[in-house]
Amino acid sequence: MREKGFAPILIIILIAVVIGGYLIYSGKINFKQSIPPQTSVTPTIQPSPAKEIPKYNNGSVQTCGDIPGKAFPEYGRLEMRTGPQWSPDCKNIAWAMWQSGTGCPDCPKATLSEKEGVFLYSTTDKNLTTIYKPQKVNETPEFLGWVDKDNFIFKVDQKRFNYNLITRKLVDQNKTDTSNWKTYTNTKYGFEIKYPEGAVIDDKPDPTKPLVWIFLPKQSNQDSGSQLSIDIADNPKLKSVKDFCLSRWDSKYSIIEEKQIRIGDIIAHTVRLNTHFSPNISTTCIAKENKIIVLDFDIDSIENDPLVKEHTQILNSIISTFKFTN
Repeated sequence: MREKGFAPILIIILIAVVIGGYLIYSGKINFKQSIPPQTSVTPTIQPSPAKEIPKYNNGSVQTCGDIPGKAFPEYGRLEMRTGPQWSPDCKNIAWAMWQSGTGCPDCPKATLSEKEGVFLYSTTDKNLTTIYKPQKVNETPEFLGWVDKDNFIFKVDQKRFNYNLITRKLVDQNKTDTSNWKTYTNTKYGFEIKYPEGAVIDDKPDPTKPLVWIFLPKQSNQDSGSQLSIDIADNPKLKSVKDFCLSRWDSKYSIIEEKQIRIGDIIAHTVRLNTHFSPNISTTCIAKENKIIVLDFDIDSIENDPLVKEHTQILNSIISTFKFTN
């Protein structure tokens, strides 16, 4: 009886196992953990920004437009550029370029490049002209600006030049044109000297004053005046012009520079001083027999006044015209 009751149960279990196996085999029941599908993420590669071409941003670009590529030279890490800049009439472009790092002992040996110098580009005929080519690697040409539509200025180290587009001439601004200056002549002591238009000559006899005064014209209300005096001093001991020049000034004054110079065929000596009453005094001595002709100039301006450089150049140019007439 017990055996008969167990048999139906066993049959039911077998049937359940068969049916469950079938369902598992057929995939209708899945005991595996359901895992959400992985989303494939592809990294986004940002494109590199386009290389920005620099533009020389100044007033001339705003007025005349962008600088053409031919007048916009690329420059490297050790190259320095000033400009390019449009002319006021928007027809020409000028710039200068030089290379730095040529003066230090550890710098790599440099050679002159074709890109170095001062250049002019004409938009009318599309011509590129070399206005100035450096003579050595450590020269530093710099474009300074347009004076007007026909002239621009640049400097090489400390020397300034003006280039004229009409005449195609380069003028050294460090040399003053004295061809149209007036001439002062002293027949008693046998010399002459030139002076610019507007300068005032005072050669009235006065034993308490130098023989001749040349006063430069004042250029503004701030210009307190500059003058050159010419005097004759006895030299009975026949001192050299150097010793005579140095002996004229008290040793307490600071001598900035003293050197021998040539004025035409004349050998002279000049001393530049800084005194308590003026920082811009220069004495030039010229020997003639037993006398010394002394040319003193004094610029009554503060040391950093921009007129100092200009007046110094004019006064030195006046001295450079001195010559004996007998």
